[in-house]
Amino acid sequence: MNNRGAALLISTITITGILIIVVVTITSRAFSEINLSADDKRSRDAQTSAEAGIKDALIQLVKNQCNPTYSLSENGYSVTINISGCGTSSFGIESIAYSGDANFPAKRMVANATKDLNGKITVTSIKEMATNP
Repeated sequence: MNNRGAALLISTITITGILIIVVVTITSRAFSEINLSADDKRSRDAQTSAEAGIKDALIQLVKNQCNPTYSLSENGYSVTINISGCGTSSFGIESIAYSGDANFPAKRMVANATKDLNGKITVTSIKEMATNP
């Protein structure tokens, strides 16, 4: 009877150990997925905020207001907008969205636009660029 009880105890401990490993593995993967989802959302929010900075700069240019450097707040991000080419018919616009979190990089968008004699603004290019370290 002692051998049977010892074997049962060893089997129970082994099965319990395997179940603990399976539960810890599944839980770890679930938390990793949650973190990836949160990072993806933050990245989309930063992208949207940087794009909002470009749109705001274009609105300023349509109104003939060309402030070379200004900031705004969008979706909880601080957005810095730099406009080059004020007073000309060709503009460069840079918009950088910062989250304030040192562990999360900024998003940087750059656009080029032209203004014709009638005052119509045309965006010739817009793209995401790497942020400077």
